[in-house]
Amino acid sequence: MKQCSKCQELKPLDRFFRKGTNADGSVKQRSECSECKKSYERLYRERNRDAYNAEKRAWAEKNRKKRRMSQRASESRRRASQLSAGVFEVTVSDLNRLMRQSCAARHLSHCDGEKQVDHIVPIAKGGRHSVGNLQILCARHNAQKHDKFWAEFVEAHR
Repeated sequence: MKQCSKCQELKPLDRFFRKGTNADGSVKQRSECSECKKSYERLYRERNRDAYNAEKRAWAEKNRKKRRMSQRASESRRRASQLSAGVFEVTVSDLNRLMRQSCAARHLSHCDGEKQVDHIVPIAKGGRHSVGNLQILCARHNAQKHDKFWAEFVEAHR
């Protein structure tokens, strides 16, 4: 149990955010409980809306690629969980290995544009977000495939 420095209530340790670790490996806890910390942050955002939004925009501008990858991963996990298809960890090394491949539809027509990761069986149709269900397509072919099954896409291009 620990006393919150803001509300002065005695609360269990799991109600406090971690602050880091001590030299001996034990966990440091923040002095205020998570509820007080969240309410302070909410109040700060309300009072300093312009500054807060400017900070968010600056970070997003500086980290454009990281933000885009994070959004795509988040959207894929959300769609997969909604469809109960299951979500499997796709590591950075898996993505790097995939990105070394060329467009899977290169035999159908000319490829151009950047490489993109595509789900062979679309998540929208029950496919899983796993390494075995991923392939590389150029931007043009990925836009044309949309949410079709791979066989449907290939048949439409013959």
